[in-house]
Amino acid sequence: MQVQVKPDDITLGSFTLNPTGVTTIGMPTFNEWLKCGDFIQRANRSVHFWIGDWLNFGEGAYGEMYAQAMDQTKYHYDTLRHDKWVASRIQNGRRRPNLTWTHHQEVADLEPDEQDLMLDMAVKNEMNTATFRKAVRHYKLKLDVPEMTEEQLKPTDPKLYEKVQGIIDSSIKTIELIDTLNWNSMDDGARDWLISHLKRAGTHFFGLVKKYDRQKPLSKPVV
Repeated sequence: MQVQVKPDDITLGSFTLNPTGVTTIGMPTFNEWLKCGDFIQRANRSVHFWIGDWLNFGEGAYGEMYAQAMDQTKYHYDTLRHDKWVASRIQNGRRRPNLTWTHHQEVADLEPDEQDLMLDMAVKNEMNTATFRKAVRHYKLKLDVPEMTEEQLKPTDPKLYEKVQGIIDSSIKTIELIDTLNWNSMDDGARDWLISHLKRAGTHFFGLVKKYDRQKPLSKPVV
C-alpha cells in the first residue's frame, strides 16, 4: 500500500511524522528508527526555546504578536508569555544543549553569572530536573542574607541546627506551593501582603542561614 505524504508532514528516512502520529514507508532500517527517535527527543526538548525566540523576534519586528501566536501554535497565552520571557533572559549562546527547557526556566530569574553557575553545576553533576529544582530553590533561599558576626558563628547546639534545617526544608515546600498560585488572577494587594509576610519571616529565620552554611552544609547533598 502506498503512503500519501502531505506537504506539512515531516519525512525522516522511511518514517513520516504527521499531526496525529507516525507512519512508515516500506521497512525502516534500525538506524532510521534511531534517527527518528533522536529527532522526536530533540524537538520535545527544544520546542519552547524555539517558541520563545520566535516570539521575541516577532515582537521586535512587528510588535506584540500574542493573538497571532496563539492562533498559530494553539498554545495558551500564559505558556507563550513564559516561553518568551525565559528565552529573553537566557540568550541562545548561553544555553546548555544537554539540559532541558525545565533546567533553564528554573534559573531564568537569576543574574547571568548565577545562571551560568547553576547550569554548569547541573551539567557537571548530570542533575535531573527534580534534583536541579531543589538545588536552585535552596540557592535562592540563601540570597541577600545578612552576614553574621564571628561571635554568632561559634558552634551551635546540633538540635538548633536541626530546627533550622526543618525551617529551610519547609520553606522550599512553601515556594513550591506558591508556584501553584494563579498570580494573574490574584489581587495585587493580596499578592503584596503574601510576599511581604514571607519576606518578614525570611528576615527573622534566615539570618541563621549564613551562619550554618559556613559551618556545615545546610542540607543533605542534592547529588
